[in-house]
Amino acid sequence: MYHSTGQTELYAVEKVPFKWVISNFSYCSDETGDFIQSSAFPLETKSEKWCLRIYPGGLDAACKNYISLYLMLVSSYKTTEVKATFQFSLINADNMKIITMKFQQPQTFVQGKEWGFRKFIKRNYLFNKSYQLLPNDVITISCDVTSLDPNKFKIAPQSDQIEKTLLSVDCELSKHFEDLFENQKLTDITFCIQGRQLKAHKTILISRSEVFRAMFESDMEESLTNKIEITDIEYNVFKAMLDFIYTDKTPNFNMARELLVVADKYAVYRLKALCEKNIFTNISTENSAEVLILADLHSCDYLKCQTLDFIVTFAKIIIHTEGWKSLEKTHPRLIAEAYTEMVNRQIK
Repeated sequence: MYHSTGQTELYAVEKVPFKWVISNFSYCSDETGDFIQSSAFPLETKSEKWCLRIYPGGLDAACKNYISLYLMLVSSYKTTEVKATFQFSLINADNMKIITMKFQQPQTFVQGKEWGFRKFIKRNYLFNKSYQLLPNDVITISCDVTSLDPNKFKIAPQSDQIEKTLLSVDCELSKHFEDLFENQKLTDITFCIQGRQLKAHKTILISRSEVFRAMFESDMEESLTNKIEITDIEYNVFKAMLDFIYTDKTPNFNMARELLVVADKYAVYRLKALCEKNIFTNISTENSAEVLILADLHSCDYLKCQTLDFIVTFAKIIIHTEGWKSLEKTHPRLIAEAYTEMVNRQIK
């Protein structure tokens, strides 16, 4: 059974960070193959220059519904070939790295050669305002390049082929809101779950959830009585969601799937995105069919497209698993989507 987990160790010569900001992104050409190229950015030693290329409409027809993103070597003064690893991150409205995709193993670049991701992010996921990835129609991409000495690198056992990372910054405000929730003082709404109660503050909930806003600003009975019965969610899962609403801290991912479901129900989009990424980091050939169903059911565009890519890559193993056989019986539409991806890759 293949798992997308592990670690790669590299001995680096030089690292260079680069941030690329593109305004009015929705007005960029979405024709397949059209690209925008960044300015060249050098290493500190000036021995190499790099640039980024983004394809708003996808690199080719097989990925026309995706944004493609590539790193290209512009020039090298030391050698004709450069070995490097790199990672791309998409930065959201809160200046947080929400999506990070990384080549763990070094790639060989020559002048004009580009390496990257044909399916960096799905277009409808990027343009969904709920995820706040295009604030004021501006896309911000971070790129970290690590240039390697060809005589001084080694690779440890196979690791995460794609690492998704989300950053959490501790601050006093977060701690104060955590205390506010834990102390249960000056609350004005009570949730009754499995014979237990959780008290909260409406103003905080509506600032983080469109669903709570609609609930509390309406004339629903729950809004008038300030008491809500929760019958379809476990106490610990609901409390974990409230913890996140108050603190924005990375949750306990031992119940990532349950949290994804509740985050989807209450439109806590950042929590949902965090859960999607965690679930994908723990995907395997045995559970990939189950993850695909979950992603499709809860409109997780990012998780779904990454899972389809994983299934296509390891199709020879996955089609013999019990999960896949069950998927064939219960979700023929998803089977068709997976086979379409396989055909598109073969054409590519």
